[in-house]
Amino acid sequence: MATNDIETQDNAIEVKDVTMIFNMASEQLNNLKEYFIKIMRHELFFKEFRALKHISFTVHRGEVVGLVGTNGSGKSTMLKIIAGVLEPSEGECIVRGNIAPLIELGAGFDMELTARENIYLNGSLLGYTKAFIDEHFDEIVEFAELRDFVDMPLKNYSSGMVARIAFAIATITEPDILIVDETLSVGDVFFQQKCERRIQHFIESGDVTVLFVSHSMRQVERICQRAIWIEKGDMRMDGPVKEVCRAYRNQFGHEKGEGEDEPITSDKPLPEVLAQYIDVDPEGWYLEAVESMVSRRILEGRDVNHFGPNDPFKRCQGVCAIARAAGVPIDAPSSDAAASLFFRKAVAWAREYDIVGGNLPDEMFRPTDAATRAEMIQMLYKWQGAQEAPALDDWQDTPGWAQPGVAWAVQAGVVNGIAIRANDVCTKAEAAAMLYRLVR
Repeated sequence: MATNDIETQDNAIEVKDVTMIFNMASEQLNNLKEYFIKIMRHELFFKEFRALKHISFTVHRGEVVGLVGTNGSGKSTMLKIIAGVLEPSEGECIVRGNIAPLIELGAGFDMELTARENIYLNGSLLGYTKAFIDEHFDEIVEFAELRDFVDMPLKNYSSGMVARIAFAIATITEPDILIVDETLSVGDVFFQQKCERRIQHFIESGDVTVLFVSHSMRQVERICQRAIWIEKGDMRMDGPVKEVCRAYRNQFGHEKGEGEDEPITSDKPLPEVLAQYIDVDPEGWYLEAVESMVSRRILEGRDVNHFGPNDPFKRCQGVCAIARAAGVPIDAPSSDAAASLFFRKAVAWAREYDIVGGNLPDEMFRPTDAATRAEMIQMLYKWQGAQEAPALDDWQDTPGWAQPGVAWAVQAGVVNGIAIRANDVCTKAEAAAMLYRLVR
């Protein structure tokens, strides 16, 4: 075999001068009758939209490549061409090996069927036999952490629960090529970490070629070896991941990327641990507290680019933060794969130590409700096992059940002042400040 043939066979993906053109009607037509009348009269006109323009690159077997670019730049279109969902208008795409495309999780599901039935349905669409699904059914359900809901119709699932099932089905076997399009942005933070660990397992095997799309440059840098930057359909750059990501970031110093939040600008640089979050104010009153809580992994961002300092702090986030501060490894791998579902492990721990109780019983915990300042203080108060502090003078804004905890928090310097508006929602920055004052 010639040297060139050997090198070619070593390529998992070859994209050769690919152009993708979509035809868009120049006017809106409301029904088929109008459509056919326009055709017969030769009055139907289309505008060409070139989603991709003469893109060429190759990916070697076992290589991990990130695709970056602002929204609408053609990244997902490129992935769909590689996955065989779309046929390029010009050029060709050669793929060697089987593909696990994590592009639109949940596509092909029937929302009227149960999760059990959809596992078999979706598995068959991916080419799995019934015998194979029978063999791996428990493994799929265990990874998705939805055993208690497997016979519930999918229409009653949240979008995050659907994504869990879809990811578990698609990654039950080790593919030759894994295509990941913003998959790690779905679900709660624990499941995102679990998905990333499975993807990292594929990468470490050295046998799986990975194409990875994310708007988080930090995530791309962590996972990928090389990056390709596509912008408005044009190939902008192809090279080592850090160089490409640096160039991609630099564009936002001059213009706002489509679909991106306006970065907070200041002469004061953000600490390195917070540099990924574009909504953290470098001069914010909360900066020191947030930096400490994030660096110690007590708190995490809302998503890969945002910390959410002004977001309402949820009760489940409060319980998880306190558990982490106490050294409880609630996000560690466990033989009980369902433990992290709805933060059960953290809530169970908090219940055992009477951190959740009284006005917040675990059977009515409502984990996704926003915590009030009084509720957050009460959990911290119970965690510390603190003695009741002397009453303060101004209790007009504090319910009776919360007064001992608030009095302790004021005296201990966990909160500042006594007119704390205890019934107001606690923000994430405020929670970070309370935790920081208590554990630093």
